[in-house]
Amino acid sequence: MQSNAILKPPDYLSFSSPPLRPTRASTSSQRLQLEHQPQKALESEMFNEEEVYTLTDMFCQLSRETLPSEFLLIKSPKLSLVKLEVTEDKGLEIKASVEIEDNLTFKVFLRYQRISNTSVSHCLGLKSNKINSVTEAINIAAYLGSKEQLTQYDTCEVIMSLLYRLK
Repeated sequence: MQSNAILKPPDYLSFSSPPLRPTRASTSSQRLQLEHQPQKALESEMFNEEEVYTLTDMFCQLSRETLPSEFLLIKSPKLSLVKLEVTEDKGLEIKASVEIEDNLTFKVFLRYQRISNTSVSHCLGLKSNKINSVTEAINIAAYLGSKEQLTQYDTCEVIMSLLYRLK
């Protein structure tokens, strides 16, 4: 008869510990990292493709993009994104425009009034006075297209600039 003591395997059987295998957590995090590497590479490639350094680059890339509703790309006399409106009594009118200079600085107009670039600064990736990518130009145009009237801030700014000119 045997007691309730723990049975010990015979000495002639050897029990070496199995080789360490990666844990579930380490393999899943490695797999996740490997899955995201191509995605990160594609993202950085996409952002690099969107960057523009010259006015010619800007025109070429904008001409391949879908522009916001009612906006047209005009190359001459100045590269511009313009929103046109047709009226019975006045014909074609420019409702809004973004004029892009040779050095990629820009001017924004809404209903024949120049508005400050700070009113569209939220559309720019870098806080600068230049458009650095096609997306920024399109975002500015889309924002202008959504504005039917000048905001109070823009109206005050226009009035102040007119008063300043009268001095």
